[in-house]
Amino acid sequence: MNSKTRLLGIAGWIFVLGFVQAAWSEGDKSCRQVQIHLGSSTTPKSFPARLEKERPKIHAVSIKKQTRIKGSPPKRRTLKISWQELVVVALDDKGHESDRVVVPDPRLVRYESTDPSGKFIDSAVLYRDEADLTVVFREHPGFHAVRVFQPRWTGKEYVLDLLGEAALP
Repeated sequence: MNSKTRLLGIAGWIFVLGFVQAAWSEGDKSCRQVQIHLGSSTTPKSFPARLEKERPKIHAVSIKKQTRIKGSPPKRRTLKISWQELVVVALDDKGHESDRVVVPDPRLVRYESTDPSGKFIDSAVLYRDEADLTVVFREHPGFHAVRVFQPRWTGKEYVLDLLGEAALP
């Protein structure tokens, strides 16, 4: 075995051991699960949400509950975002972003209608004016608040429009 082959073998083992160490250390980590309410006010309504054709431009954002859980947050397979999702950002006590999670937009409702014979007539996307979502963030010191953004397509790229912000209780 020549020195080049031996060096590649050692590099391969270091690579594998890095993954094993990361997997072991991830089991010791804790996360913060945050339940967020989006609505027209900070107090959730007791009656069914109203449906609108237009995406709400702003929401009152409030934290319903937060708990610490063991493990790692779910992994996101793609970095792309779409208009059907929300971006939730964790902020530290200085207002700096410390984590970012992309979740399906819970306000989104799709409907389709048919005539009595079952023939398709119409479909649309509507938005609830009230919705709840649960987000899991990596635990970090100084976790202070969350901001919720909705992606908007400009024709060339997505930009993030702020829906609202809430401090953790």
